[in-house]
Amino acid sequence: MGFYSDIILPRLCDLAMRNQHLAPYRKRVIGAAGGRVIEIGIGSGRNLPFYRQPVNEILALEPNPKLVAMARHAPQPAMPVNFIEGSAQAIPLDAPSGDTFVSTCTLCTIPQAAIALDDMRPVLRPSGRPPLLAPGSPPPPRRRARPGRPTPAGRDGIAGVRSGPLEGGAVEHQPGLRRVLADRRAVCSEEVH
Repeated sequence: MGFYSDIILPRLCDLAMRNQHLAPYRKRVIGAAGGRVIEIGIGSGRNLPFYRQPVNEILALEPNPKLVAMARHAPQPAMPVNFIEGSAQAIPLDAPSGDTFVSTCTLCTIPQAAIALDDMRPVLRPSGRPPLLAPGSPPPPRRRARPGRPTPAGRDGIAGVRSGPLEGGAVEHQPGLRRVLADRRAVCSEEVH
């Protein structure tokens, strides 16, 4: 870890999740969750106040220890929250562990999103709901990076957030995905079976 990972990145992530334009989408995705939820990329914990019943427990997965520390100090919901330092590309849980996966604005930060999506299936209980994912809005058409070309901030973008499509159509080609378009922004609510 360095200055960027310890100081800059956590604050950038927290600032981005304070965007009030994202709140309705995050509320809708989190509102569909139930039971024991595994949230991929809890970040600074900005989603925690949106959790309500029928959620009875949250397993909050986050690879950045500084963001985990910030999330521990965020307003907590009524149900227990267990913070886990770990990556979505190698979910550190015994299968099956959760009833629902929630991921808001995180798929674009995972270097190999297809691996993360595949890792979700075995950790979901047989009676569980499909994962609920809201990767966020793609950049406006005039600012999209052409495939194979670096973004202005480099190939991986700023804070690992890529402005181009996920590799190999990771989200688009997963079975059972459902895209929801709202307010002229492509915000995804996908179901992964």
